[in-house]
Amino acid sequence: MRLCSKPGCAGAAVVVLGYNYAEKRALLEDAACAEVAPHLYALCATCADRLSPPRGWILEDHRYEPPLFLPREHALEA
Repeated sequence: MRLCSKPGCAGAAVVVLGYNYAEKRALLEDAACAEVAPHLYALCATCADRLSPPRGWILEDHRYEPPLFLPREHALEA
């Protein structure tokens, strides 16, 4: 299990943060595997939710969000 890259945080990393300096974009994506490339940062969900990009930058959040409600057929099966 990989831990959050933020100093002082010991949360389990579930998100990967990367920067596109040329386009002034910060990118958040779900951590697909346990290995994170050296130029990326692993973050826990709490630190990712609190992240704010540098002034003048755009934050693109590409994390998967499950649907708020399941279709009626699936809800009845549970």
